[in-house]
Amino acid sequence: MSVFDFDHLARGKFTYFSHMSVAFKLGCILFVLSLVSLFHAVFPFLFSNFVSFKLDYLNKVIDDRMQ
Repeated sequence: MSVFDFDHLARGKFTYFSHMSVAFKLGCILFVLSLVSLFHAVFPFLFSNFVSFKLDYLNKVIDDRMQ
């Protein structure tokens, strides 16, 4: 995996702004999931499977998008 991938947008069939929108939304979701995970670390009886289920779902969505 290279840091520079100049064909990334073309392979994903993105424009610059559509990619920015998807990446920003994904970043926001991951930020919220990180906060939930930290909350779960303090209160392990809350949100016991929430982050795992959401990450599995996001992984499926990303994999489907790249096919």
